Amino acid sequence: MIEIQALLNGKSITLNSKGTELCKGCQKEVNLVELPIIGGPDKGKIQIFRYGCKCEEMKLAQEALEARERAKKQYALDMFNAKSLINEKLKAATLKNYETKNNESLQNALEWAVDYCKTFNTRENKKAILAGKSGLGKSHLSVGVTKYLMKHGTTCIFISVPKLFTRIKSTWEKESTVRELELLEALETVDLLVLDDIGIEGASQWQVTKLFEIIDSREGKHTIFTTNLATKKLIDELGKRNFERLFYEADEIFFQGESHRLKNRRR
Repeated sequence: MIEIQALLNGKSITLNSKGTELCKGCQKEVNLVELPIIGGPDKGKIQIFRYGCKCEEMKLAQEALEARERAKKQYALDMFNAKSLINEKLKAATLKNYETKNNESLQNALEWAVDYCKTFNTRENKKAILAGKSGLGKSHLSVGVTKYLMKHGTTCIFISVPKLFTRIKSTWEKESTVRELELLEALETVDLLVLDDIGIEGASQWQVTKLFEIIDSREGKHTIFTTNLATKKLIDELGKRNFERLFYEADEIFFQGESHRLKNRRR
């Protein structure tokens, strides 16, 4: 039996200890104490109170971390949305208006994209490469994926690799209000990063190194790549070791057929 001086009316209250237990939430040992309810309709009724539980503190700490993470992601989106990253032709792109043109490979690609969206989980590390000749809708499909996921609360950045390098170099200018490190941290933060047109021919060593710096920083997060290059050419551009490192356990979606742009031009 433990006695304490009550804060109300100066009365003495006896605490009847009922032992201890391990809290399933915070995994801390808590004291179980019988106390009378001081006020309200149940005044005087004996109830067991738990002292030493850290669940509420942990909940508040977790909420603070989540709020900070949301702020970081929003900052990343604001930083990249300051300049248009998507060309005019892609701004209207969605999964719904993606045309398969009775092409089996394009139909398979669309089915993959829909499944990717429906099963998207930020706790997983999932990479995918969309490969095929230009004009088959790889970028369209990727933009469609980001639009769908962003409607459901997922943070996404779609950017072509050439524009990415231009954006990075812009931070070197004296009048730039954004530092390169901030830009790279933004790319690291978002739930899904789409790097469009990877493996541009004639890439410099600096570009290849910077690209892998970004990709390595995203370990444990979703990344989608698109490329117009055949596998052999992509290996030549990135190097065999980098190629294997980049696409290890990545979903591979191949686009085959005639370019939509060439078809439209002939018409």
